[in-house]
Amino acid sequence: MVKDEIKRQPIGFLSLAFVLVFSTHALPAWLVGMAKYFQWPLVKALGTTNSEQLLFLVIALALIAHDPAGYGLRLGDDMRRKWLVVLGICVVPILLTAVVYPFLPTKPFSGGPIAVWLISPPAQDLFFAGFLYRWFSVHFPGAIANSFNANRYILLTAACFSIWHIPGIAYGIGSFIWFQLAYTFTGACLMGIIRQWTGSILYIMVVHMSVNCIATYS
Repeated sequence: MVKDEIKRQPIGFLSLAFVLVFSTHALPAWLVGMAKYFQWPLVKALGTTNSEQLLFLVIALALIAHDPAGYGLRLGDDMRRKWLVVLGICVVPILLTAVVYPFLPTKPFSGGPIAVWLISPPAQDLFFAGFLYRWFSVHFPGAIANSFNANRYILLTAACFSIWHIPGIAYGIGSFIWFQLAYTFTGACLMGIIRQWTGSILYIMVVHMSVNCIATYS
């Protein structure tokens, strides 16, 4: 009986993770909706998107507040030997965005609010690469394959990060959503390797903010 319960626990944790993922959309949206109903001046001044992403950032910070360094808010481990490889990997998504995004037929993030690149990326990275990554590392340990030294929870974190973008359909981005799901999953896997190598989410934040900034002003 106890063994069966232990085996079921990872599925329960995974289910809870998905609930948390979608809650980071639903809860800020509900709170901002209530604030708009009561005509709070701060929400009116910031706008809906900026307010929702600011609340997401507050939620993410609250989740990691008891151990910020343990969740990745630090410079990283042994960067003197790794910095060149880390830099090389971090540059790839930034360059690809700069080259590809301006020529896409659909550019849903162009001209977006400042939250798209200034607030949303840190909030997402604190939650996914910080909180969920560490959570998954406890409940889903182990490498993807013996010949490939990358942790399997990188894939779980990337999947959650990609799925988090599905509600973007409501913002009228159309078929772009499929492209977005593909590049967010691939990019999150790449950044997950940086997270594994360095133990830090700061480099991921810089890349994420840079990519979103390019998309906003292209």
